[in-house]
Formats: sequence, C-alpha cells, structure tokens
Amino acid sequence: MLILIMPMDWHKKPLNKGERLASFDIDEFLLILNAMRMSKSGRKQPLGKYRVGDVMNDSVHLIVMCKAPVSGFVKTRLSPPYSADEAAAIYRAMAETVISRNSTMFSNTWIAADDTTHPFFKRFNLPIVDQGEGDLGNRMTRLTSKAFAEGAAAVLFVGTDSPHMPESRLTRAVEMLGSFDAVVGPVEDGGYDLITMNGAYTDLFREIQWSSGLVLDQTLQRANASGISIGQLDVSFDLDTAESLERAKPLWSPMLQARK
Repeated sequence: MLILIMPMDWHKKPLNKGERLASFDIDEFLLILNAMRMSKSGRKQPLGKYRVGDVMNDSVHLIVMCKAPVSGFVKTRLSPPYSADEAAAIYRAMAETVISRNSTMFSNTWIAADDTTHPFFKRFNLPIVDQGEGDLGNRMTRLTSKAFAEGAAAVLFVGTDSPHMPESRLTRAVEMLGSFDAVVGPVEDGGYDLITMNGAYTDLFREIQWSSGLVLDQTLQRANASGISIGQLDVSFDLDTAESLERAKPLWSPMLQARK
C-alpha cells in the first residue's frame, strides 16, 4: 500500500518555464499507477456481472482509444521538461492503468489501437481492434457501429489521459443513460474524458475540431441539432502537462486506500 500525503498548498508554488517539477519522480509515478491498477494480492479482480442503472455491465462495450507507447509520438506536451523516452514511459503506465482498471469493471472491453501489431497491446488478453483511418470522429463512428452491431446495449469511450478518474465517474455516466441518449465527461481544456451512448448516435462525432478547445461545445451543438439528449458529468481534467501530473497527486491516496 502506497499513500502520499501532500501539503495543502503544494499546488500554489509557481513553476518557472522549463523547470522540472522537483517533487515529481517518474519512478514514484509508475509505482503509484501500478498500485492503482492491481488489487492487494497483486492480481486483477474482475467484479463480475452487476447492474449499472438500466443495463448490465457486461452489455456495455467499453472502448479504450489507445496509441502504442512509442517515444516521440506520445505525450509530446510533457517534453520539455521530460525527455521523449520519459514521456513515453509515463504514457505507457497511464495506458496500462486505464486498460487494466476499466477492464475489471466492464467485461466487454476493447482496446482500439493505432497499431494492432505492437506488442504492448498483447499483454492485456483483451480484444484489439484497429482504429482505422480518418480523424477521431471517423474512427469512433466505425467503432460505435461495430459495437452495436455485435449486440451492445451501450458504448462507452475513454482515452488514456485520465488514469486518476474514479470508477464512480464511469458508473455514473452509464447510470445517466437512463435519462439521456448520451453522456459526456467534460474536462477543463474544452474536451471530454469519456462519452457514452445507448444508441449509435454518430452525429456527435461529425464536424468536430478535434484536439481543440471547441470539442465539447461543438459536441453539444451537434446533439442539439440532431435531437440527441445529452447529459454532462462534473468537469475534470486530463494529464497532459507536467503541472497536471503534479496536480493529480492528491487523488492517488484515496483511490489507493479504497483498494485495500
């Protein structure tokens, strides 16, 4: 069990341009993520079947949009202050945490990979599907259609930028599908960390300026124009910068405590 106790004012210290966060240690971060995704015994503990709102967890297709952890191609906003290799190591640990933890909650979990041949994805013993060509909207559209064609009652997309996301955020999103056609989890940069839907509402992925601060607003506009009811969770944040990695530290302790 690893518990971090942080001073209350840790987040108020300014970070000079190019300065490395002295209190943030990559090895410590990797250990934290490893502890988060494993049970006390060191083995993943699937939760089995349970009801989430109006659907069973095994009828929800959870799709993790994931890149292969290739140095220089992932988490580039961490460089500087981190090297490309360090950024890739951080990304790898984040992806492992998201995939391992979420697949214990939802038995129908797919890894949507940018390179299905990369050995990183083989370790999880989960279905690996090709994201395919086109922008993010094109890829999510194909995956949504595939999931519902295979009998999904709902589809839930997550990325790998929020390994600190509490499990309650995922279950709450699915529960809200009892009141909405779709649900998004807004993040501070104007995007979202998850989107779930109880039908193939792929209009939500069209005409979106991906990787911009307009993603959430444009998604809500698409929902309104298409007559799709959409709910929103509380605003969270992604881990995209050195500052955000440090900011997430206070979230580790309660998450680890809960897994005693």
